[in-house]
Amino acid sequence: MERRHIGFAILAVVLVGLAIFAILAVLPPAGNQEGSRAVVAGQVVITDYWVAASIPGQMRSAAYLTIRNAADAEERLLGAATPAAGMTHLHRTVVEDGISRMGGVDAVILPPQGEVRFAPGGLHIMLMAMPEPFAEGETVPLTLSFLESGEITFDAPVRNRADMLEME
Repeated sequence: MERRHIGFAILAVVLVGLAIFAILAVLPPAGNQEGSRAVVAGQVVITDYWVAASIPGQMRSAAYLTIRNAADAEERLLGAATPAAGMTHLHRTVVEDGISRMGGVDAVILPPQGEVRFAPGGLHIMLMAMPEPFAEGETVPLTLSFLESGEITFDAPVRNRADMLEME
């Protein structure tokens, strides 16, 4: 009779272990940086969000993040806003003939079951006309506006610009 209980105990431990593994397998990676905690709203998942600390004397910055669309249909990021900046625009940096240029983007298409990364040297959210510079350790409230998912608001940590070099 005791052998049967031991067998059930071993089976229970194995099943619990498999359940924990299955749960961890579907969670987004946590990463080791601030802002890696996922913000989930409907079918949109925002991760790896952060804002670059201000350069002394300049009242502009940029926000970076990854947006995953878990829906089976296309989603569009229409814009961004923050009370911490007078103007906020979606931007893309492109290199043409060896010259880096930055320009506005009307919207960003998020493919079904896909993701788009906003990173230094590529897509980013430009924050301009800031009344105060951003310092490392602060947070900046950001609101992203989507066609289907509506508005999603979260606080992005301000990180040192040296982090940008590590990400390229």
